Amino acid sequence: MFGKSNGIIAVADIGSASAGFAVIDASGKGSATVLAAERAILPLEERNREQTMSGVVRMLSDAGGQVLKKYANSAIGRQRGTPGEVYAVIRAPWTRASAGHAERLLEKEMIISKDMITSVAQQALEKDTELDRANMLDTCVIRVELNEYPTGKPLGKRAHRLGVITFESDCDPIFKKQIVDTLTMLLPGREPRLRSGARAYLTVAQEELHHPSAYVIIDMVSEATTCMAVRDGIITHHAIIPEGVRTIIRRIAGEKGMSEEMLNLMRMVVADSCSGEACDALNTALAKVEPDLVRIFGEAVGGFVGKTRLPDTLIVTAHPDITPWLGHVFSRIDFAQFTVTMDGGAGYEQWL
Repeated sequence: MFGKSNGIIAVADIGSASAGFAVIDASGKGSATVLAAERAILPLEERNREQTMSGVVRMLSDAGGQVLKKYANSAIGRQRGTPGEVYAVIRAPWTRASAGHAERLLEKEMIISKDMITSVAQQALEKDTELDRANMLDTCVIRVELNEYPTGKPLGKRAHRLGVITFESDCDPIFKKQIVDTLTMLLPGREPRLRSGARAYLTVAQEELHHPSAYVIIDMVSEATTCMAVRDGIITHHAIIPEGVRTIIRRIAGEKGMSEEMLNLMRMVVADSCSGEACDALNTALAKVEPDLVRIFGEAVGGFVGKTRLPDTLIVTAHPDITPWLGHVFSRIDFAQFTVTMDGGAGYEQWL
């Protein structure tokens, strides 16, 4: 995902209400080494889209400045110098993603060339009319199939059927420009390489996790939740649900308003290490909120997939303070059947 850099790189992770920044040593043959990292998070308070956007950009500037200063003052920083490349992973609700598939039956068995793959990939991309062509973020081929079998090195091989699976994403143009400007200010002379959060998750799921070929990814951030159904590397369904950590905390807090204290209290309740009136009140509020969330997510997922069954494996990523509780909430939704089960789990394997 981050190319084949042989040196020091900088990576920014742009969330819906936070921004992280890291300097990484990617020069080794094994895993990369994080040399310095910080994340800045916006307070849990009401704000409109423009205020959130400017706040996230400010968080990126703050986190990036701290990390680069810390790295520059370190021994390896003085030795290796400024990062040579800079990447940014931009997540929902700022980006959308989809995948395409096209296949060509050749007249006879032929040697596969780069031009042939490019031509079929273009056909796959042309089929996708959902995204904004004027504001694309990243476009790539994620898999090539020869005679219906996937291969990582198709060039020069012979086949009579060529299939290509593509991935692409678009991005809010105003936000994209602000991110690029901020990264350019932090690292002058470096051209930022932008990736979508969906592409990052696909890469991790396909390369690092041992799971079935079909699965559902639910990624909840502060302002929204991304839901993707993946089969054999293809995103078959994708939706952004306007419900995230902040909106859920607001539902739980009610008239008391949102606060960091509420999130801290929730962490204790989830860990079963909380007692007293405040904890009892929070448990009562959680019980009241759960049916609404089950309905919201169940209806949203059912609406964007229609009558198609979803895979049986669910991968959930969210704020660590509420992930165990979310696992319980999602277990009450039978995604495969699109029915709400208020009395138990849906038989999902949850990767929390």
